Amino acid sequence: RVHTRNEQSSSASIRSRSVVTGSLLKGVDEGDAEADNTDNGAASISSDYTWDEHGESERGDDDTEKTLTHLCFLVHGHRGQSKDLSYMHAAIQGRSSEVRRQRREELRRLESSRSSGDENNEIAAAIDQIRASLGQNVLVHSATCNEGKTNDGVRAGGERLVEEMLQVIRKEADRTRRKNQSCNLGGDDVSEVVDITLSLVGNSLGGIYSRYAIALLFEMAEEVDCSSKTFLLDKGSIRLRFETFCTTATPHLGCSRHTYVSLPRSAETVVGNFLGETGRDLFRMNDLLYSMGTVPYFLQPLSQFRRRVAYANAYHTDFPVPAATAAFLHEESSHAHFWDASSGNSEWDKSIVAILHTQSSYSSSLSKDCKDDLFGDCDDELLAMSKSLDSLGWKKVIVDLRNEIPAAGIPNVIRKSSLVMKVKQKNGSYQYDGNTEDFEENLVPVQNGTLSDSEELRTSLRRKGVIASRDAREAFGSPRDGSLHLPVGHNMICAFSRGRVSSHMNRGGRPVMDALAKGLVDEILGANNGSTV
Repeated sequence: RVHTRNEQSSSASIRSRSVVTGSLLKGVDEGDAEADNTDNGAASISSDYTWDEHGESERGDDDTEKTLTHLCFLVHGHRGQSKDLSYMHAAIQGRSSEVRRQRREELRRLESSRSSGDENNEIAAAIDQIRASLGQNVLVHSATCNEGKTNDGVRAGGERLVEEMLQVIRKEADRTRRKNQSCNLGGDDVSEVVDITLSLVGNSLGGIYSRYAIALLFEMAEEVDCSSKTFLLDKGSIRLRFETFCTTATPHLGCSRHTYVSLPRSAETVVGNFLGETGRDLFRMNDLLYSMGTVPYFLQPLSQFRRRVAYANAYHTDFPVPAATAAFLHEESSHAHFWDASSGNSEWDKSIVAILHTQSSYSSSLSKDCKDDLFGDCDDELLAMSKSLDSLGWKKVIVDLRNEIPAAGIPNVIRKSSLVMKVKQKNGSYQYDGNTEDFEENLVPVQNGTLSDSEELRTSLRRKGVIASRDAREAFGSPRDGSLHLPVGHNMICAFSRGRVSSHMNRGGRPVMDALAKGLVDEILGANNGSTV
């Protein structure tokens, strides 16, 4: 059983980065910001929600509606800083402002129609719905508690993170309660229950920290309503709902057996010890990651989120976190992955080459027989972790950044895997025959235009519609073109923005973060199914 630290033991005050101004990207790019204005719509962002120097919120013209706050925490990775995710922060807050602006414009249009004599029940209902939605805010907070402290293990980092999250949640609950009372929306009841939704985006190690932190937060719940996926904190004064859990290039299965170059266990042990307690966790020199991937204490809180999303770099472009661990794909798992036909069909997400969905089948109350049917006889810990995580139901976003990364100019040699053997050339195109027979593996040189062609392979798999975890690993885990690319996708996928140079070098990941921000905010605010007349 994992125990939390005392909630009151928080040390020095936490620096809040939940500051929204009219130039969110100024700190992201500085010298490059002007050039970016021509190709990125998020370069100039305005917001009606700001924090003043005392941490108090000041809102625009929506004070007539009761507030529902959507908190989104961004969590940096190993040896990271909160400003590493500055572009992601700006993109999410900017999309929120854009949705609210669109809704105000729609509200003005509907009210104009009503004033001109076009009143009907449909228009009145739409006006009421939009007015209610304007009371919703997405607040982005970049966690700072683990800056300079990422070597002391996942447990310590997760405990620090949940302490910071609680401080922000309570502060926002107090602010919302005061605002509602000042507007006579909650009466004089100081014990009013405040509703807050919670989303997390963890980058790299930050995703592991986030998984640990939500388990601690869930343990603090005083009352849980699994049907509505809400729970109460602080004597029932705060009602939380888990909204979206998202990771980018997070080693969900750890780093052991997932290094860029295969290492013997003895070498992994040396590297793990060199990286301190965190390294021992990630290289599975203890049972922490296995427990986090298979034990209900950790899986039940994760299952309470309305959505779970994992972003992974494909084609061997991520040095520390390959696609197999970022998307928890296993070479022996047959867990079904359903192909989203919409992926890669728009300019918005041109770097997103596949979106795969796994269906939710997890239940902490499953009988032993049902669990045996679901997970099988998993002597392999990684296989058990992969199947267990997949059972929660995920959206897996596979990212191809090779067009943004220089080629290393090294001829590629890949395995003639079972997947490659199953793709047969017929009439000039490649067809996937669905045969699961394993073939003898050997090394063959591969040139452009041969079976390694990633686009042809993706097309074949997309036609199939449903693929196994092992086939997804084969399709996206190998460098499927004529030469290797530099494995710098790990920082690029999150548009890493610590300074001017890193911001420029990793700008190729900005379209991916724009897509992440749009999907996250639109789902949270219901913009995908908003009412328009």
